[in-house]
Amino acid sequence: LLLLTLCLALGLSACGKDGNDTDDGADNGDGGNAVTPPTEDEGDPTELVLIKDGVAKFRVVTASGMDGSTVKASQEFVSTLRELGVTVDDAVRDGVSDKTDCEIIIGYGLKNRDEKYVLDPHDYGDDGYGIMIVDNKVLIAGGNADMTKTAFSYFQSSVMKISSKTKELTDFSIKRDYTKFKYTDYIIPSVEIGGNSLKGYKLVTELEGMPKDQYGYLNELADDIYNATGIYLKSASADELKEGENYFALRYVEDAGADGFRAYVDSNLNFIFECSYSNAFSECVKNIVKTQIVDKIGAVTISKSFSKEYHVATVKYSQFGAVGDGVTDDFAAIHNTHVFANQSGQKVIGDEGKTYFIKVFKYTIPVKTDVDWNGASFFLDDTGSDVYAVRNHNLFTVMKDLDPTILTEADIKKDPNLANATLEQYATSIPFLVPYIKEKSFVFMTNNHKDFIRHGGNISSGQNRLDTVIIDTDGTLNADTPVIWDFEAGSQYLNNGLKKEEVTTPNFTRIEIYSINEKPLTLENGMFYRRVCATVSETGYENVYHSYARGIQIQRSNVTMKNITHRLLDEPIVGTSPDGSSYGFDTEGKLKHSYPYGGFFMVSKVYNFNAIDCDLSAHTLYWESKGTSATPVGMGSYDINIYASTNVNFDGITNGVDHGDQYYWGIMCSNGCKNFNFKNCVMNRFDAHEGFWNATLVDSTFGYTFNIIGGGELYVEGCERTVGSS
Repeated sequence: LLLLTLCLALGLSACGKDGNDTDDGADNGDGGNAVTPPTEDEGDPTELVLIKDGVAKFRVVTASGMDGSTVKASQEFVSTLRELGVTVDDAVRDGVSDKTDCEIIIGYGLKNRDEKYVLDPHDYGDDGYGIMIVDNKVLIAGGNADMTKTAFSYFQSSVMKISSKTKELTDFSIKRDYTKFKYTDYIIPSVEIGGNSLKGYKLVTELEGMPKDQYGYLNELADDIYNATGIYLKSASADELKEGENYFALRYVEDAGADGFRAYVDSNLNFIFECSYSNAFSECVKNIVKTQIVDKIGAVTISKSFSKEYHVATVKYSQFGAVGDGVTDDFAAIHNTHVFANQSGQKVIGDEGKTYFIKVFKYTIPVKTDVDWNGASFFLDDTGSDVYAVRNHNLFTVMKDLDPTILTEADIKKDPNLANATLEQYATSIPFLVPYIKEKSFVFMTNNHKDFIRHGGNISSGQNRLDTVIIDTDGTLNADTPVIWDFEAGSQYLNNGLKKEEVTTPNFTRIEIYSINEKPLTLENGMFYRRVCATVSETGYENVYHSYARGIQIQRSNVTMKNITHRLLDEPIVGTSPDGSSYGFDTEGKLKHSYPYGGFFMVSKVYNFNAIDCDLSAHTLYWESKGTSATPVGMGSYDINIYASTNVNFDGITNGVDHGDQYYWGIMCSNGCKNFNFKNCVMNRFDAHEGFWNATLVDSTFGYTFNIIGGGELYVEGCERTVGSS
C-alpha cells in the first residue's frame, strides 16, 4: 500500500516503473495513472498542463483524413468540457491557419503539422491505436476511423476520468512521457530470413527504366506484408541504408537469367528481386511475397538458400484470352498480347496447333518484339461489307521504336543550310544533315521532279524523285547507299499525254530521318489462310480500285520474316483479256473477281529487310481500265510490296502456284528501292516497277515477267525465266 501510494503521488503507472502503459491491448481501466493532482508548480517539466483554473490550455484538432463522425466526436468533447465549467476554444480541422502550441490532435492524415506530430498507424495496426505526448501535443489515433474514436473515448474516460458522475473539471495535467498502445494481433507473428527478423528491413528500389505506371505496386507490396505480419517495410534509397542494415532490393536489370525473373536471398541475408521485363515485375514480386510470406500461418522462416525463378521472357496469346478454335474472333486477345509484350520487350509465342479466326478489325496490332507463331494458323475472313468498310488496316505493323525527324518543305525553307543545299549523284556524304543526325540513320528524301513517267494503258505522270541512304552522325554515307540522283532546284518540262507543262522543282520537298535500331527482330513460323473478298452480285458494291491492306506492314529496320506461309481461299478464276476471250462472269453477266490487295508483306522506308523460306501466294488477275486510259490493263494483287527501302534480301521464297501460269498476277512489286538480293527463289515475277538501284539475283527461277527498270549494277547468275517474252 505504501508503494502504491508513492507511485500515485509521483504520477507513475502501476504497470511499469517508467510510467508508460504499453500493454498488449487489454484495457485495464487505470488509464496509466495519467491523472495527477493539481500542482502549484506549473513549470514542472515532466507535466503537460492541459487545464488550469477551469481554462483549457489546448485546442482540439481533428486530422484531415478523418470522417464526419470523428469531427462530431471532437465537437461533443468540447461541449462536455464546457458543461464541466471549462473555458475551451471550438474544435477545428487540421486545415485551419490559427494553430496553437498546445493541442489534442485526433486521427491520421495530418497535412499542416510537422511529421513528428503524426502517429504512424503501422506502429499498432488496423485494429489498434496509440496515445502519446510529443512536445505540447497529445496525439490520439487508431489504425482506422473506428479505432481512432475508440482511442479518443479511452482518453476521455480512462485518462481524463470524465464520466456521467463528473460534475466539474478545474485542473488536469498529464505526464509528458505517457504512452498507451493497443496492438493488432496478426496471423503471422514473426518473419525471419535466414535467421534475421524481418523487422528493420528496408524496401530499396533500383528501377531505372521501369514505366511509371509500374511504381504503384511498391506501396501495395509493403501493405500486403504489413497486413499479414504487422511489419511495415519503409522505403529507402540505397545510399540511405546504414551499415549492416538489411533490405528488400527490387532491381530492373537487362539480364535476370534466361527466364527473365529471379528472387533469392544473398550472402548478407538481403532479399533480392531481379527482372528483365518491367511489365512482369509487379506480378512476379507479388507472387513471391504471397507464396513465401502472406499466405502462411504462424511464424515464417525463409531459408538463407532461398532461390526462385519465373519464366516471363515470353508471353502467349492464350494468356490474354485467345481461344484458337478457328471460330471465335481472337483479334482483341492477340492485340492485347502484343501491347503487353511491347511495353517491356518479351517475345510473343503462338499456341501450337491453334487457329486464330479474325474478321473485322479497326486498328492494327503493333509489333515491337520477336514473334514465334510456333506453327499456329491465322484464318482471315475478308468477305462482306463490314470488312470492306475497314479494309485499310494491316493486321500487324512491325513498328519503329523511335519517332522520326520529319523536315517538310516549309521546314527546309526556314533553314538556310537546307534551303540552298544541293546534292549530286554519287555523293558519299551529306554534311548539311549533320545537325539533324543523332545516331546512325536511314534517310528518305524527295522532291517533285518526276521520274519513271509511263505511257500506254498504265499511263502516269511519274513518281516524285526519291532516294534513300544510310548516314552516320558525321554525315558520311554507307558505301553501298550512295546518292543516285541529283537534288537541286530547277524546272522540268512534262509532256506524257496527261500533262504538258513546265514544273518548278525545289531542291528538296521532304526529308525523313529514321534512327536505325541495330537489334534484329524476327517474325517466324506462322501460317495465314485468307478468304478473299470477291465482287459478286449479292454484295452490292463494285470494284473501283479500292485496295485492301490486312497484311503485315514492316516499318522498322533490321527485320526478318522466316518460314511464313500465306494461302488464298475462294480466289475466283477471273479475267477478260485484250484478245476478247473472257471467263469468270456470273449468271447475270457481272464480272466476278477479287478486290486488289496492297500486299501481304508491305515493306516501307526500312533498312535491311529479310524474307527467308516463305511460301506466299500470287493472286489471279483481271483486266480493267484504270480511268487514265481506255485501254484495259492487267490488274491484281501483290503478296510482296516494297517501297523506298534499302538492303532487301529474299532467300527461299516460293509463291504456291504454277509460277508460269499467266492468269496469276505478279507476286512482287517494288518502287524506289536500293540493293535487292534474291537467292534460291521460285517466283512468277521479278518486278522492279518504278525503279531500283542495284540487284543481285542468284539461283532463282522466275515466271512470265522479268522486269528491270532502274540503275546501278544488275548481277544475275544461275537464274531462268520459264515462260513469256517480257
